[in-house]
Amino acid sequence: MTLKTGKFDPSEITALRSAAPLNAEKAATLGRELSRSPRSIISKAISLEIPYEKKQAVTASKRGTPKADLVAAIAKGLDTDSDSIAGLVKADARSLSNLLSAIA
Repeated sequence: MTLKTGKFDPSEITALRSAAPLNAEKAATLGRELSRSPRSIISKAISLEIPYEKKQAVTASKRGTPKADLVAAIAKGLDTDSDSIAGLVKADARSLSNLLSAIA
């Protein structure tokens, strides 16, 4: 497939407007139909103020229990106060979770 370079012609702009609101999937489909990259389609749509729905960012992991809560649970399991082991808050969450599991 050869990608076009340069300006969009009126029929291509009409195709963009008729597909509104655009998203990444529609931009990829239009890109194939118009022999243009999806990024080019998105850029042109934004410059023409055609509504574009951004893809939601994917987070690497879901936030679990806050570390302070894990340290408090560890302190309770060790029958000590949280202040005496407050430095554990600097440890990574996985290690704290493993320690809590080992104590329980």
